[in-house]
Amino acid sequence: MIFDTGSANIWIDSEQCQASGCISRKQYDNKKSKTFNKLGYDLEVQFGTGILSGEINSDDVYLDKIKIPGQELAEIQKEMG
Repeated sequence: MIFDTGSANIWIDSEQCQASGCISRKQYDNKKSKTFNKLGYDLEVQFGTGILSGEINSDDVYLDKIKIPGQELAEIQKEMG
């Protein structure tokens, strides 16, 4: 998980992403979650070093013992650069 303090998005590598940058880290598998909700908002963001694309969906997120129900998150499905 990457905390993007410059925006309201939580970025997370999806198991759908096969780029080396994604598979070198733990990946989120929405099929294993009972609280996943597909919103399906397409997302593509260009940074100085490359492009990330995927979808904004929602799921319950835990930070230690704090539960954040229905948190929108950006599932990174493709990473270029």
